[in-house]
Amino acid sequence: DIVLDNEVRISGRDVVNELRINYARSDWELQHARSVSSDSSTSAYAAISRQVYGPKAQFITTDIVYDTATADLIAREKVRAQCFAPRLLTGTLRRADWEHLRAGDKVAITSSALSLTAEECTITAITLDGGPLIDVELAILEDPIRTGYNTT
Repeated sequence: DIVLDNEVRISGRDVVNELRINYARSDWELQHARSVSSDSSTSAYAAISRQVYGPKAQFITTDIVYDTATADLIAREKVRAQCFAPRLLTGTLRRADWEHLRAGDKVAITSSALSLTAEECTITAITLDGGPLIDVELAILEDPIRTGYNTT
């Protein structure tokens, strides 16, 4: 069993729900010839994020992408990955029972104190100090399209 601290923190990572990528640099003209965007008009995740956080824009310039499909995929995936701030949990585990866990593993957490029921989490950090307990940090990655959402 995991013993969770009775608090949920919000990650300080920047939320991005509007992204523009300038790509296909022309050495002749010394500028980027093309751009692609991902925002609330092209992504349901970005639309929900915009309702929750307001517009959060980011602009990227790359000199190594020339293909439109690649630039579009990068824009969509970056918005999807960063459109919600993860909730973070910390806790301790008995080392003998859980030492097989590694950062990146997925676990399901249930806590009546935190109102969580089989909440899927990703282990983001594990601290081993040689004692009988392991300290863990877990991230709850939001997916409102799969789990439903409430913007109020």
